[in-house]
Amino acid sequence: MTEKKSDLERRAELRKQAEAKLAATGDADETLPVDVDGLVHELRTHQIELEMQNEELRSAQADLLDSRDRYAHLYDYAPVGYTTVSAKGIIEDANLTLAQMVKANRGTLQKQPISAFILPDDQDSYYHCRRELLAKKRNTSCELRMIRKDNEPFWARLDLALVDPSIGNDSPLRVVISDIDLARQEVEEHRARQVELQERLARSEKLEALGILAGGVAHDLNNVMGPMVALPEIISEDLDNLDTLNVEETQETLEMIRGSAHRAAAIVRDLVSLGRRGRYDFVHMSISQIQGLSVDCNVIKRLRTEHPKVTFSIKPDNVALVISGDESQLSRAVVNVVRNAAESIHGEGTVTIKTSKKSVNAPLNNYEIVPQGDYAVIELSDTGEGITKEQLDQIFEPFYTRKKRSERSGSGLGLAVVHGIVKDHKGFIDVKSEVGKGSVFTVYLPLVYLPKDKKGKDEPEGAPVVGGTERILVVDDEPSQRFLSRKSLERLGYEVAEAEDGHQALAYFESAKRATKESPYDLILMDMIMEEGFDGVDAYKAILKLYPNQKVIIASGHSEDGRAKDGVDLGAHWLAKPYEKDDLARIVREGLDRD
Repeated sequence: MTEKKSDLERRAELRKQAEAKLAATGDADETLPVDVDGLVHELRTHQIELEMQNEELRSAQADLLDSRDRYAHLYDYAPVGYTTVSAKGIIEDANLTLAQMVKANRGTLQKQPISAFILPDDQDSYYHCRRELLAKKRNTSCELRMIRKDNEPFWARLDLALVDPSIGNDSPLRVVISDIDLARQEVEEHRARQVELQERLARSEKLEALGILAGGVAHDLNNVMGPMVALPEIISEDLDNLDTLNVEETQETLEMIRGSAHRAAAIVRDLVSLGRRGRYDFVHMSISQIQGLSVDCNVIKRLRTEHPKVTFSIKPDNVALVISGDESQLSRAVVNVVRNAAESIHGEGTVTIKTSKKSVNAPLNNYEIVPQGDYAVIELSDTGEGITKEQLDQIFEPFYTRKKRSERSGSGLGLAVVHGIVKDHKGFIDVKSEVGKGSVFTVYLPLVYLPKDKKGKDEPEGAPVVGGTERILVVDDEPSQRFLSRKSLERLGYEVAEAEDGHQALAYFESAKRATKESPYDLILMDMIMEEGFDGVDAYKAILKLYPNQKVIIASGHSEDGRAKDGVDLGAHWLAKPYEKDDLARIVREGLDRD
């Protein structure tokens, strides 16, 4: 800048000198400049300078064009889409990358609303992002689905900025658009792989758990099946020699078989209860009916025999505590806890069972949260070895057991069954334990308040078995089961016939219908699982079309699942296999006496 200024001053000085000379002579045409050579030199210098300036201008112009081309190339072929959007949402400019991204001609993008290239379901995301930008005057971003010209959606990330923050809401927006479809796809694939790995892990854990279950069940069933397999042969040999038959010894042998059968049945019932698919007959009942809560109940008597050094102390509340529950299921839960308590005592010790009423005015944050309400409380405590904190977190898990294999009397299902039964009764469990001092299990069952003229069901244990003389049809595809049912019912006084499947049973009723006779049987004892495509429920439905008031009991070793529930909904009674003579007698009598 300094050099250019001195050149101008020099030219101005030369011009002044030339004008002064001309003025002095008065004849500009006849008088030559004082320094013609210098002027010529100056003019030539000036000419060269102009040429150099022109060259610089041409070079600067070339650099400018090259810079513009580089900028245009970088702008158009950037790895992301660039666009300027007016305050009204109209695209003012866009690069080639954006045009290629949406598979449109670059020229057609201008003057179109940017929302035209956003999936309608995701347009709210864009407008929310834009409002946030205008409100906070801070760059924002969002991820949404855009659409190509062929209506193919793809995921994109939009980064928004104001071109001129000083004019606020009237400022155009600069929007950078990144195609993240592939990245999202990779994330989804990674997530899917993670889910698959988690599912594989879960399946592996289930298989491991099933392995533990199978081992436990096999161990226990092998123990209980031993007498059932071997002792009948001994009895058969004794019967071959009636002269030397020892009746008391034979009765003892039969009692061993019966006891083993009871233990096997208990394992199966625990398996069904564990799945929480067993049938629950909820009635209003006193908790005094629950097995294990009475000094004289058979369960406590057996446990006293099995654990002679353990003292069982039962302290019932004098207040009547009525709940809505299933007596057999709750009895199984209580007995499992009492048995566990007895087995935790090595040597002498005490198992104490208390019942009481408790009003919870504020939620109790115990082993699990107990909400407000009135409860019948069953507290079962022992002076056993206790449970560590780590073990407390696992005791209700299926197949978990703290006992060594040599000490085990079950398959590790006991407390898992307890938890399931209590939960099905909308109850809660609290557990406290101290290693070396013992444990306390507290069960909370919601109380039911009945009108004064009504009382909970309270039938004494060991009520007399009642039979009858009615006609009963036993339908079962297992010959041994038909034989057992027929013998048991005949000894109760009933007239019994047999059918080996549902079709044969239906034929009996069809024959009677053709002869315009009444139903040939007062009651059907129907097996649930029989021939493929025509089970107990199918046979029951077909018979009901002929005799709509036919009484039926559905018996099965399976839990009462959705299929069996169809039969119960039609009016059938339910009887779980295996069953004893007393159970059969009671259910049959109830079925016959029902209106």
